[in-house]
Parts: sequence; C-alpha cells; structure tokens
Amino acid sequence: MTTAGESAGLAIDGDPNTFWLAGDPLGQLREQIELAIDFPAPVAMSGLVIMPRQTQREHEGDIREYMIQASDDASEWRDVVRGELVSTFAPQQIQFPRTITARYLKLIALSGFGLDKTTSLAELAVIYAGPKLDDGTNAGKRARPTP
Repeated sequence: MTTAGESAGLAIDGDPNTFWLAGDPLGQLREQIELAIDFPAPVAMSGLVIMPRQTQREHEGDIREYMIQASDDASEWRDVVRGELVSTFAPQQIQFPRTITARYLKLIALSGFGLDKTTSLAELAVIYAGPKLDDGTNAGKRARPTP
C-alpha cells in the first residue's frame, strides 16, 4: 500500500493545472494507492467530484477501480462505495448510496488503465450535503437598530 506524499495537497488546492501523483512508474506490480483527507470538523457529503490529471496526454495515473472509505477517528474505516471510473479528462462524479458525515475520507485507487503503476488526480472535491454555509456576503455586517 502506498500513501500520498508531499504532493497530496495538490489534489485539493482548487487548481486543475496542478496534480497529485503517487506510485512507482517502473514498478512490477500495481500497488493500492490511498489519498486520505482530514477535515477540521465532520462534513456531511453525498459524493465526490474527481478531476483526472489534465497535463498527461497518455492519461498516466488515471484511476479505473476505486473504493471510498470514511472514518470519524482515522483508526476505524467504513466502506462507503466501490466502483469504476472511465479514462477521460472530464470531471467525474462518484455518488454515495446515502449521505454520510465523516471527519476523514479516503480514496483508494485499486487499479488503473495503462501499464504505468501510478495514480494521479488534478482535483478531488466533496459534494457537500450539510446545512447552508454563509457565502461571505453578510460577513462583518451588523444588525442596526430601527429608528
């Protein structure tokens, strides 16, 4: 099992021109590669949006089979969904069977498309399913007394 290295933050930086890459391109066996995300507080979510690496014409690192796991303590993980993606540059949605709330989320790449032994992502984002968030338009405004 390989875990994300220094570049893991590039998968959640909001910039599709950067990317996370893990694994051994010259390795003999494809390893299970994990990307774990630690949220500051539990997050309600109904799925993920995955954007494959946008700068690799040969689709190096594209994920075929995946599994998503969630945890409240980063020790005990529960399976959320397992499935397959297609090899494309377009963003893809992974819908969960039901809304979950978790502090930790893990994407596990089980297989890829090509001969390379890597996993790569430009972006990963949750499909938020919690209460409406303040969009910042009322930030800093105070109620005024009625004259």
